[in-house]
Amino acid sequence: EYVEQFDVDEREMTKYIIGTVSNMDTPLSPCDKGARSLSAWMAGLRYETLQKEREQVLGAQPEQIRALAPAVRAILGEHALCVVGNDGKIESEKELFGEVKNLFHCVKNAHGNKYGKIKWNKNKTNTNRDLSR
Repeated sequence: EYVEQFDVDEREMTKYIIGTVSNMDTPLSPCDKGARSLSAWMAGLRYETLQKEREQVLGAQPEQIRALAPAVRAILGEHALCVVGNDGKIESEKELFGEVKNLFHCVKNAHGNKYGKIKWNKNKTNTNRDLSR
């Protein structure tokens, strides 16, 4: 409903845009830059794609936000839950999920966490459990 009725003046829209771009252009340490680059490479993201997304954000208008309402409604209607986290924790709670998929495989870190594990819950709602550690 909020997205469908989204209506802000130019000043408010500019604030939304600045907030979004500031999240995209956050200063990063060398370690964080490396992690971001690795994630982008593993996901197949190219610089051109990210730049196009940035330009779309900079040029966003309220009517474009309202146009997203049917997609947002459809996604919310699925009652889907996506979890990315510790393989063992997610596996121990597997009854919560209707389907389990791996986004990609990666080396385990020092804590034994495997990055890229994804779990979907299309059948249940309100599964508030911390599966990140």
